[in-house]
Amino acid sequence: MLGNLSEIKTVKLKLNDLNVNCYTAGESGPPVILLHGAGVDSANISWSEVLGLLSKKHRVFAPDLPGYGESDKPNVEYSLSFYNGPKILDSKKGYVKVGL
Repeated sequence: MLGNLSEIKTVKLKLNDLNVNCYTAGESGPPVILLHGAGVDSANISWSEVLGLLSKKHRVFAPDLPGYGESDKPNVEYSLSFYNGPKILDSKKGYVKVGL
């Protein structure tokens, strides 16, 4: 589903004891972080058609949030406070902290 697979890489991030899957594409340009919705969703489902297109002018990151896609699925209540707790977007140098 992820468009041209030669352009898209998969990286595994360790965030607060959770393994988070993240698709990346593009080597330069302003960064774009694509966050998928809730329900039956994942970065692959939401962003497979646009990752390659955006990567022509941007460095693109599309994480599977914990509980979705290829990321860990801990046995917890998936609430806004759970997703704000790991501070996913500021865990790596250079990201801006964003709350949900």
